[in-house]
Parts: sequence; structure tokens; C-alpha cells
Amino acid sequence: MKQIEFIIEQDLEEGGFIAESLTNENEHIITQADTEENLIEQIHSALECHFENPDDVPRIIILKYKTE
Repeated sequence: MKQIEFIIEQDLEEGGFIAESLTNENEHIITQADTEENLIEQIHSALECHFENPDDVPRIIILKYKTE
């Protein structure tokens, strides 16, 4: 996999932001953070944890923001 997409939305209940991958079930990843800047760091960290082989980590990360 060369790229992965995430939908980003605000967590209205607890504050902050939630990112959830939009790929197939094998790559379902979800993470959260208080700020958008920290969310991007959390996404990178989640990808490194999810993929055992560093060569499998997607090099392109697409962020799509959900609007109300």
C-alpha cells in the first residue's frame, strides 16, 4: 500500500480530533488527539505501530475533513 486516507472530525463530546482510516478492514486505524498538530503525530505513530514491516507503511497520507 502506497497511500492511506483518513477522515478527520472534531470530537464534540470530549474535545479534540479523531482520525479514522478509510481503507479496507485490514488497515482500519483510529486515533485521537487534542490538537490537529498532535493528531498528525498520532497518525504517524499509529501507522508505525500498525505495520510490522517499515517498508509497508504508506508514504502518502491523505486527510479528509468531515464538516457538519
